[in-house]
Amino acid sequence: MTRKYGEHKKSRKSRRRSRRRSRRRSRRRSMRRSMRRSRRKSRRKSRRKSRRRSRRRRSRRRRSSDHKTKKSLIFQPLTIFSKENCYACKDAEKLCKKYGIKHKFYKRKDHESLVNRLAPNYKYVPVIIDNRMNFIGGTPELKKLLEKQFK
Repeated sequence: MTRKYGEHKKSRKSRRRSRRRSRRRSRRRSMRRSMRRSRRKSRRKSRRKSRRRSRRRRSRRRRSSDHKTKKSLIFQPLTIFSKENCYACKDAEKLCKKYGIKHKFYKRKDHESLVNRLAPNYKYVPVIIDNRMNFIGGTPELKKLLEKQFK
C-alpha cells in the first residue's frame, strides 16, 4: 500500500477504534432494519384480524336472517340411529345444532328391525329419519338438504 506525501501510518489504537465504530454502525443499521420488518409484520397481522372480524360479523347477520324467512324442507324432530364413537354421527349432530334442528339419538342395535323397515339394504350409520318417517339418508344427504334449505 502506497502512501501519499504527508500521510502517516495509523497506530493500532486508532485502527481498533475505527473498526469498532464501523461495527457499531452496521449493528445499528441491522437493528433498524429488523425493527422496521417487525413493525410491518405487526401491522399486517392487525389488518388481517380486523378483516376477519368484519367477515364474521357479516356472515352471522346473513345466517340469522336466512334461518327466519325460509320454510323447512325437513320435518322436525329428526330421529338419528347411530353407533357409539362414530364420527359421521357426531357430524350429523353438529349439523343439527348449527342449523337449530331438533333431533333425537337412538342406538341402531336396539332398533334394528325398525331401521330395516324404514331403510332396507342401508347398512351404514347414521340412519336419519324425519318426523313423517321419511328416510333421509346419512350425514352427506343431510348436509345437502340443509345447504339447499339455508342457502
